[in-house]
Amino acid sequence: MCYFHLGCNLFIRLPRGYKSWGSDDRYTDVARKYLPTATSSLPLGVDESEIVVRLKAELPSGLPRLQATLAHAANNAIDEIENKFGFWISDNPAGNPAEEVLRNVQYQYDFLRALAREGIEGTVYRPGESEAVRNVKNRLDASWRQRFRTIPIEKWRSRACRLISDADPMAALASYQALRNDMAYLEEALDPNG
Repeated sequence: MCYFHLGCNLFIRLPRGYKSWGSDDRYTDVARKYLPTATSSLPLGVDESEIVVRLKAELPSGLPRLQATLAHAANNAIDEIENKFGFWISDNPAGNPAEEVLRNVQYQYDFLRALAREGIEGTVYRPGESEAVRNVKNRLDASWRQRFRTIPIEKWRSRACRLISDADPMAALASYQALRNDMAYLEEALDPNG
């Protein structure tokens, strides 16, 4: 709904580009609905503000606020992270504790990204596999730090819930994007092929 209103406002405010109307141009059903038909100067003589009034009148009532939609989307993404991590824990033949699984997931993700940066994509490290892989692993081991000791689910959920109460839809959108950026690393690490 916010994007619709933004589009309408820009439609009025932006400078008009080149318009032309040929004798063989025909009205579509949509054009008939919103444009006057008895003007010889169409589309040059069209008042965009009148079109916007007609467009806005067509917008259904009862649409959810952008803030609620963003909060819902953020919570769905958080659920997905929880589910993926749950899979990693349950599909853990060694029975490692959750903290170790989380560490291993992050290390493997960073290792695969380091390999990709070196042009060694798709390689899984095995001792003695190749000198290039060993060099990448050694460099990573020298500087690697685990980003997340736990998954901050509650903190993320709290941020998602606060989106609903934001009065400004554009501020809510910025907060949503910041939250999604903060979640992106673990989302990708938990589903590196996703």
